[in-house]
Amino acid sequence: MRCNNLSAIDADLWVFDNDGTLYRDTRPIENVVESFMIDFIARYYGLNREQATTKRREILRKYRTSYTLIAMRNEGVDEDEFIRATYLKVNPSDYGISDSPDLRNILLSCKGERIVLTNNVSEFANAILCSLGIRDLFSSIVGMRERNFAQKPDTSAFGFVQSALRVGRSVAFLDDGIENIKTTKQLGCVTILVKNRELTEYADFRVQLS
Repeated sequence: MRCNNLSAIDADLWVFDNDGTLYRDTRPIENVVESFMIDFIARYYGLNREQATTKRREILRKYRTSYTLIAMRNEGVDEDEFIRATYLKVNPSDYGISDSPDLRNILLSCKGERIVLTNNVSEFANAILCSLGIRDLFSSIVGMRERNFAQKPDTSAFGFVQSALRVGRSVAFLDDGIENIKTTKQLGCVTILVKNRELTEYADFRVQLS
């Protein structure tokens, strides 16, 4: 069902994905972060960029992950050093991620606590929210490190959501990924698919945020 007014949905807790949900075009900033990751790998292993690109693919396969931070952590790299040299080296406003009064008004219409749940690091999500001018609207950001690297759509990534549901809180979950929508629907959330034209029985509503 298409939803034009989130205020019509009653929820105690609103859980938002970040990338692809709260801002539209993720590829420009993601491409730059990925480039910084390759630079980091080149320095760490003493490789040129072409070799570092190959090395990145190898360690991602080795640790069966799509997240370079997780792979490099398993290689013994300091997480904070890696985050500073990659995710936090970019300025989101340079990639069209800037104040969005319309998005802010939409979020203000969601009565209840608001939290961001991202598969990226919370430090990166924090920078995005600050650039969008909406950081103050969220009580917390739960990133991969706060979940001990559990990744959506695995149910282990939704621990705090399950805790909220167990104590009787109603939870609305917004994401652009259908597998994440499926998992949270099965947990008992009201599910809202964002910016995705694909139909799924697991989404209670569809909405465009940005």
